[in-house]
Amino acid sequence: MKRNILVLVLVLVASGVLGAGIYVTRLVTPPPMPETIDDALAVIKSPRFTRLPVDRKRSYADRFRQLVRDLDEQQRRQLWEQFRQDEALRQAQRDLMQQMMIERARQFAMAGEAERQQILDQFIGRMQAGRGRWGGRGDRDRTPEEQQRRDQWRDRMMTSMQERAATGNPQHDAYVGEFFKAMRSRRAELGSNR
Repeated sequence: MKRNILVLVLVLVASGVLGAGIYVTRLVTPPPMPETIDDALAVIKSPRFTRLPVDRKRSYADRFRQLVRDLDEQQRRQLWEQFRQDEALRQAQRDLMQQMMIERARQFAMAGEAERQQILDQFIGRMQAGRGRWGGRGDRDRTPEEQQRRDQWRDRMMTSMQERAATGNPQHDAYVGEFFKAMRSRRAELGSNR
């Protein structure tokens, strides 16, 4: 009888260890690259994605941007509505943006002068490319009042990104502050339309 109980206990312990090992392995294995926008939204909120280092997250963020670019205007509106209604999704996106902003600012701080300008120009170019993507209209189609409101919204978004990226880590704060100061200066050099 004691022998049967011991065998049963050992089987239960082995099953528990195996189950825990499978769970941990699944958590540390990167999620599959998303094929659809719904897949991408699920990946961004997943614990597997959260545990990835920032440099690995970048490829997922690039894929997400590509999937958004492929959406038509109606699908983009639906996606925007999904973000408005899902706090967990918004928080996951904010966390990702914060981590990527800190990483970009750190790379900027470590770069030489020519590379710094290239980093700034790429960032500004992405901002330009993103203009109108959600709203579907280009700057030329907007009234001056609409353009002013959009520019104010963009400036508020940039300030918000800067504040979120400043996590209380003094080194991160310095990187992000330096990056945004340089970006504002570069935008002024390139002209106010950028």
